[in-house]
Amino acid sequence: MTGRVLVPGCGAGHDVRAIATTGAAVLGMDIAPTAIRLAQSFPPAGNETYLLGDFLAGTASPLGPFDWIFEHTCLCAIPPARRRDYVRAACDALRPGGLLLAVVFTSPDNPNPDSPPFACSDDDISRLFDPFFDTLESHKDSPTYPERLGRETLRLFRKRTTP
Repeated sequence: MTGRVLVPGCGAGHDVRAIATTGAAVLGMDIAPTAIRLAQSFPPAGNETYLLGDFLAGTASPLGPFDWIFEHTCLCAIPPARRRDYVRAACDALRPGGLLLAVVFTSPDNPNPDSPPFACSDDDISRLFDPFFDTLESHKDSPTYPERLGRETLRLFRKRTTP
């Protein structure tokens, strides 16, 4: 990844730091103050910053436009009724033609369906993103944590230049 990268729901910032080692300017955002404090407690790996903010409320939009968004299972933490807010915020934060690389937890092993992680099927992903993004690649066999093999989908989207 090159240019400006946004990582919504960055948690402890592991993805932010990994991307920053490539030379990209990376902004990690999370709604949880403890997550931001933890992320900031690690030594910097490159050009990364962290911001306490609500991605769904559009906090990232004034800081953009971004060239990339890296989505790593943040979407599955959002109640399904708010997922359209995620797509809107992503559209607002990305430049036209910008890329969104998403790792979506399609079938989490969650005994409590009323709390995260919430499943997000491939059809759900298409319904949410297809009106605004073109899918460039989609994989279900990407390397991941052993307990998530076959339960995640990796998709690379490009934001359309016209809606």
